[in-house]
Amino acid sequence: MRYTMLVEEPRSAVKTFKSSPMDDRECFGRTLDTVERDMGHITERANAWATGDIDLLRSLPMNDQREACLSAVTEAGFAKQLGFSDVRQKAEAMWVAEADKALNTNTQTFAMLPMEDVLSPKGLIARLKAQGYQVEAPDGSDAEGQATTQP
Repeated sequence: MRYTMLVEEPRSAVKTFKSSPMDDRECFGRTLDTVERDMGHITERANAWATGDIDLLRSLPMNDQREACLSAVTEAGFAKQLGFSDVRQKAEAMWVAEADKALNTNTQTFAMLPMEDVLSPKGLIARLKAQGYQVEAPDGSDAEGQATTQP
């Protein structure tokens, strides 16, 4: 799936981009925090992923570095002027709609997502669950870690 935005006047957009400041301090700070303090968690997360340890994956803190970096771009003055400020919401809505379509059309469906979107109560999988889909983790629990029972 690809989300495409049409920029009607690319030269004007480039000029706007060059002349607008971008407050990326939060993104930069969280990136440094990840490198400086979270390398142990990154290794733990990788090992938990490799061994299928869902409980450990759920227990490890999520660094919202990705969110901070996306916000640095989408909240910048040039992004607002060019209509980019709601790109993430539009892309997520498009993903959910396409996932819904695929799940209702195909016998099997595969999607690859960042772990935050899989495990977060605000992630894309949680959004599918909120629409009434039954979400079950590989360990037999639901998205919040509770055991599910089949009728």
